[in-house]
Parts: sequence; structure tokens; C-alpha cells
Amino acid sequence: LLMVLALGIALTAAGSLALDHWPQEAPLPLETVRFDGDLNRVQESDLREALADQLDGGLLGVDVGGVRRAVESLAWVESAAVRRVWPDTLRITVTEQTPVAQWGGAALMNAEAQVFRPRTLPEGLPSLSGPPGSAARVLAKYQRLRIDLAPLGLTPSGLTLDERRAWTVSL
Repeated sequence: LLMVLALGIALTAAGSLALDHWPQEAPLPLETVRFDGDLNRVQESDLREALADQLDGGLLGVDVGGVRRAVESLAWVESAAVRRVWPDTLRITVTEQTPVAQWGGAALMNAEAQVFRPRTLPEGLPSLSGPPGSAARVLAKYQRLRIDLAPLGLTPSGLTLDERRAWTVSL
């Protein structure tokens, strides 16, 4: 009786050990990751690189919030929406940032006065700058100046708010 009991315990332990070390595959493996949206400045290779460690767990096990945060961490991405599509696809809709001005010489600003820092800056944007936390105020002032100066045939090319709260306009 002891021999049968010991054999049963040994078989149970061996089976448990084998299951722990057996390669586990996700129940619904993720076969396709599809990117939607107008991708002019965001490269698909950058998106795939950002997602490299986020796609484990198959269709049901993937962390959709983590995927969204990873995509939104890229400088040119304003927002991302992630959807599971049965049976094996993850669909990511990307909305790119639309710059309206260069901010502080090394960053860009969108229409909501959110500052973002891509690797390269496009040419031809107005140059705005100001103390930390003043982006919205400087952008609003620039937009008012653009409207006010338009009847005179002038367009502001830059606007600076310095630490003393003095404005400098470049035409």
C-alpha cells in the first residue's frame, strides 16, 4: 500500500513539474497588428518598436491600456485607440499631432497648446517661446495678433514672453 501511495505521489509530482515547464501558448494567438489613421510623420517601424514588449498574451490577454500608452508615448502621436478584432487582430487607430508653432526652439506645440518634442522639427512654423507654464497664454496671444495684424498685411513670425512678462513680436 505504501509502495502504491509513493508511486502515486511521484507521478503527480512529475506531472506537475512537466506542466510547469511545458511551453504555454496563448489560447487565441495574435496574428496581425494593424495601424489605421493618417500616418504622415509617425513611421510604422517606430510604432512596432514601441509595441515590441506589449503584445504577449494573445488576443484576450494583451493589455490594451498598455498598448495605447506605448503608442501614445511616441512624440508625433496625439492619441491612440486600440481594439481587438476577432479572431486574431489588434487594430490601432493613431491620431498624429498637428503642429501649429515651434516652441522654445527645440519643441513643437499643437492647437491645444500641448508641447511635444519630436526628433526633427518641420520648417515654416512660427516661433513661440515663454516661461514654463505659459504655452497656452503665448499661443492665445499669437492667434489674436495674427487676426489683428491681418488687415495691415502683416503676419507675425514669432512671439516671445520673457520672465519680466514683456512681449516681443517678430514680423
